[in-house]
Amino acid sequence: MDRYPRLEVQDTPYGFRYAGIRQTPSGHTHIRMSVFIMPIGTIVANIPLASNILMVVPIDDHTCWRWGVTRRAGGGLPRIPGMQPPPQRVPGGAERTALPENDYLIDRQKQRTESYTGIQGIGTQDLAVTESMGPIYDRTSEHLGTTDLAIIRMRRLLIKAAEDLQKGIDPPGTDPAYPYREIRSAEKILGPVEDWTKLATRDEPALLEELELAGATAG
Repeated sequence: MDRYPRLEVQDTPYGFRYAGIRQTPSGHTHIRMSVFIMPIGTIVANIPLASNILMVVPIDDHTCWRWGVTRRAGGGLPRIPGMQPPPQRVPGGAERTALPENDYLIDRQKQRTESYTGIQGIGTQDLAVTESMGPIYDRTSEHLGTTDLAIIRMRRLLIKAAEDLQKGIDPPGTDPAYPYREIRSAEKILGPVEDWTKLATRDEPALLEELELAGATAG
């Protein structure tokens, strides 16, 4: 119900975590914390924790692959007996049916009554926004504001990583000793003394329980 969240960013060895901070009608603090993993990974907030990674990988100056990687603490994805995936260009990939040529299958009636966009699915809505800007967007006319804090931080990190690499300095996210499997995002209403920067870390019981489940399953 709070349409004007305050954004905060926390730097990490692999990139950063950023939180949208809202007040609930009852006066509590609601947090949606997402993760950016240098240079191509994002883990979007979910309740209570999320580990599914979206990776946008450049192919060339005009196109990219969009990969979705699903991780589960308790094991692999369930299989439905008798169901086989259809032939696809990339194993595990999905053929697109919503395209610019068909206006992303927009439903004008649903747009009037159910959804602001009329386009089904968050991923397809994302594509409609990003692709409509053209292959290379003219950022010289941008006016970034306080709600673009994560975008600003990401661009600065990428530019600095490229400059450092020219000097022989390794970019963030390349330390093999870091526990990357523990990276999670989170969504939660905080308790009276909780700090959002502790969410999805070993200071929070929810993550420890998930890691324990993963360890028990692997064992």
